[in-house]
Amino acid sequence: MLPLLHIADLACRDFAQVRGLQERLVQARRAGRIPDTLLFCSHPPVVTAGRATTPAELAAAHPALEAAGIPLLRCERGGQLTYHNPGQVILYPIVRLEGAERDLHAFQHGLEETTLAALAEAGVTAARRKGYPGVWMGSAKLASLGIAVRGWVTWHGLALNLEGDLSPFRLFDPCGISALTVTSLEVERGVAPNRRRLQELLAAAFCHHFRREGCWVPAEEICSEEVHVG
Repeated sequence: MLPLLHIADLACRDFAQVRGLQERLVQARRAGRIPDTLLFCSHPPVVTAGRATTPAELAAAHPALEAAGIPLLRCERGGQLTYHNPGQVILYPIVRLEGAERDLHAFQHGLEETTLAALAEAGVTAARRKGYPGVWMGSAKLASLGIAVRGWVTWHGLALNLEGDLSPFRLFDPCGISALTVTSLEVERGVAPNRRRLQELLAAAFCHHFRREGCWVPAEEICSEEVHVG
């Protein structure tokens, strides 16, 4: 029997709210009070800085982001600076890694493979790029990846650009890469895939790759006290 995975769509919620929710879920998962959980969501415009972000990168990005009215927040995930907006599909897996699963590089690779498999089902060809985490279409980055782990329970995750304005990525060096081209499924295909359908494909691919039994649950069951944004 496969381990249970609860799956919930949180829609668009404030980054700090969802970060706090993840912390509570990680604590509950470590204590065995909840099963593994996969959250889907997006965020109002915000730039987040992962653990590898240098003080110089923060200082360089701050003036342009402040002028644009985009918050800059530090967080626990791996990686450097990235931008979130309502046009993304974000996956936050709260998963307890047991036994042979306790390999963070393999888990990161699995998130990339999950995304590639779901995109292939949607008729989109993308790829991994050696030495550069995430998902790519040619030389353009389609999805950014940054995970954290606490007591062998994962949090944070992967952000896939579905649609919307990508110009804020030009206000800083995404992932620490100068002049990086960031793309979206809307840019590449002329129209964005249906969000709900894409999330269903991602959930199915995640369950297949990580051998979990997925069960969709209402967002209220995961975080009844959270406030919906937008």
